[in-house]
This record gives sequence, structure tokens and C-alpha cells, in this order.
Amino acid sequence: MAKFKLFLCSLIVVFTAGCSTFPGRDYSVPLLLNPVVFSDRVEVSVMSHGCTTEDDFYLLVKGEKVTLRQIKPDLCRAAPSLIRLSFNYRFGDSLITFKNDVRYMNRVQTR
Repeated sequence: MAKFKLFLCSLIVVFTAGCSTFPGRDYSVPLLLNPVVFSDRVEVSVMSHGCTTEDDFYLLVKGEKVTLRQIKPDLCRAAPSLIRLSFNYRFGDSLITFKNDVRYMNRVQTR
């Protein structure tokens, strides 16, 4: 019986330690949904748990490559929903490439 308890404790330690080594999601580079680039701004939808605002992000532009970075994570616990955000930047007529992952969906809530 003592060997079984020792085995069970060892198994729990191994699985717990193994789970803690999985890399977490990098919240700083959010998934962009339905991005639209205008000559003077970019509009994107991002996933929010209730506390996400435009002030939580910054737009990094290097030539024609654009990255949207999230400064702080959304730690609220509301049900996830898409919100639409707009960031001003004069793009002109250049072709823009997003470094973030991009997806297109049709469930967008505007604020």
C-alpha cells in the first residue's frame, strides 16, 4: 500500500510539473479579426473579456509591415466577445502587411 501511495504521489508531481512547463499564450500580439485599412486609420476586431480598450494597445509600423501590440492583458472574466477598435495612422496608398495572425469572422460588436 505504501508503494502505491508513493507511486500515486510521484505521478501527481510529474503531471503537475509537466503542465506548468507549457508555454502560455502571448497576449502581447493579439489575433486580429476583420482588419480594414483606410488611408488615415486601421480598424480591427479583437477578443475581449470585458476590460479591453484602445488604450491597451499600440500600433507598431515599420515600412509596410504593421503589428498591433497589447500593452496589458484583459484580466476580466466576462464572456469573451469581439470588440471593434480604431487606430489613427496615415497609411496613404501603400500596401499594408500585418505581422499579427489575421482571421475573418462575422460576429462583431461595435462600441
